[in-house]
Amino acid sequence: MVNGDNNRILAAFPLNDGQIRVVVDNGTLTPEEHNALKPEDLTLEKFTTLAQAIVGPNIKFQPKDSSWLTYYRVNERHAEHFDYKGRIFLAGDASHVHSPVGGQGKINNKTDHPLATNKTKAEAFASQNLLHQPN
Repeated sequence: MVNGDNNRILAAFPLNDGQIRVVVDNGTLTPEEHNALKPEDLTLEKFTTLAQAIVGPNIKFQPKDSSWLTYYRVNERHAEHFDYKGRIFLAGDASHVHSPVGGQGKINNKTDHPLATNKTKAEAFASQNLLHQPN
């Protein structure tokens, strides 16, 4: 995993068949910009340019070939509110959906709150109105 100076991410995952899946962050795009991208226009040269911009000038990123290139949009959503009248709380997967690329919220720094498994702590937490405060 590389977090580039341009605030974009490159991640590499080895596959069982000896290949390596490389995921490159293409920046924040509007839905319209993303929909305008055509997978057939993504060449190995264009992919290499995107990746090189992330790893920086001191590392040479030069894949030899590719078996598949495509664009995809990360599906990421979270609840607007995490409680209802101080009695019903959303936690874990009920409260957010994110890309499985990093697993367990590593991409977006979300983790499930340990209160979900402890009723006494949850009641104390709710009584202090802490759910309405930013993280």
